[in-house]
Amino acid sequence: MTDPTNLPNFPMGDDAAGGQTPQLIDQVKERLEADGMKPQVDKDGDIGFDVQGQTMFVRVTEGDVDIMRVFGQWQIGSDVPQDVGRWLQNTNDITLGANVIKMGIVGSTLVVSGEHLMLKGDSPSPRLQLTVNMIMQAVQIWHENVMKDDVQHATAAPIGNPGPASPGAAAQQQGQAPGGLQGVEPGARGGSSSFSLNLGDDAQGNEGNNA
Repeated sequence: MTDPTNLPNFPMGDDAAGGQTPQLIDQVKERLEADGMKPQVDKDGDIGFDVQGQTMFVRVTEGDVDIMRVFGQWQIGSDVPQDVGRWLQNTNDITLGANVIKMGIVGSTLVVSGEHLMLKGDSPSPRLQLTVNMIMQAVQIWHENVMKDDVQHATAAPIGNPGPASPGAAAQQQGQAPGGLQGVEPGARGGSSSFSLNLGDDAQGNEGNNA
C-alpha cells in the first residue's frame, strides 16, 4: 500500500493553470459593464447595478471557495395589504418552493437573495444571469399572491426557469417591479448590507425598492 505521506502535492487553482485567474469581484464587474449595467461599488464592497429601474447588488466573499450573493431589497408600500402574517406566509412559501432563492421580511422591507459557491476560475456569468431573473420572478410572484384575497402558495410558481442572456435581458423580460414595491438606490443603504448580521439596521436605514 502506498504511503500517503509520500504522495506528491499537486498545485490547485491558478498555479495548476500556469497563470492567475481574475478575482471573482472583477469578473462580476466586467460582466455587468459588458451588459451596460454601469456597476458601482459601495463602501461595503457590494456591487450595485440597475435592472430596469430596480437596484440590485452583488456581494463577493472570497476564500478557498468564493461565495457570490445576488440580492435586492424592496420597501413594501402602503397600497399592499398590511397583513404581516400574509407577507410572512408568502415569503416562506417562495423560500421553500424555489431553488436558490430565499426571502425574508424585516420591518416593512422585503429582502430577496440568491447565493452560489464559486470555484476559482468559474465564470459568474450564467449564475448571475439566472439569479437576477429568478429574483425578479420571485418578487413579482410574492406581490401577486399578497394582493390576492385568497392567498395561493407560491410553491406552485415556476421560479427558476432558464434565464435570459444577460441581466439586461432579464430586466426587459421581467419589466418593472410590481406597483407598491420600490428598490434601494445605490448608496442609499445604511450600515452593512449583510443580510445575516445587520439586515435590521439596513432595512431601517434604506428607502428601498417599492413592493
